[in-house]
Amino acid sequence: MKFIVLVFFSFLSIPLCISQEWNGHFSFNNSIDTSIGNGKIFTASENAIYIYSTSTDQLEEISTIDGLSGDFISNIYYSSNFNKLVIGYENGLLQIIDFSSDSVLTIYDIIEKERSLLIPGFNSLKKTALEIGALGCGISGSGPSVYALSRGLTKAEEVASGFKNVISRLGIDYDIYISKINSKGVRKSI
Repeated sequence: MKFIVLVFFSFLSIPLCISQEWNGHFSFNNSIDTSIGNGKIFTASENAIYIYSTSTDQLEEISTIDGLSGDFISNIYYSSNFNKLVIGYENGLLQIIDFSSDSVLTIYDIIEKERSLLIPGFNSLKKTALEIGALGCGISGSGPSVYALSRGLTKAEEVASGFKNVISRLGIDYDIYISKINSKGVRKSI
């Protein structure tokens, strides 16, 4: 029995362009958050930061090419004292741009991962709250309080009911409070 093996070679060459000059294309139209300091205006779009210098009238862009994660940005804060920009993402990731050293520090699971081990049922509470439709759920400070943010009283009551179901199975004492978010911020009482 004979076998015939056919081997095909292609002499077609495919040009490959390797360039150090990458370009990013990001929207200027969808501003998420803004922070101001040291004569600069920092504006975040979904996945890029724009820095406008009021003294030089120059616009700089920071994007995934420069080390940003590429996830959706939710908040930014610039510290004039430390010359650092803190970027918060919708998925909980934090990045800190240090302009003094031109570096980007990425911080995963800031404290929740370790602290959640000390709160019985935390992962179940969080999962329940998010499944019901809470905007977010986390640990208040260093614990042991757990919070959930909801849009409207009805949704908050549904989340509270879900929390009660999870906690009552654990057999621990608990209190649940539903409150509006204070839109005026911290105030000094007299």
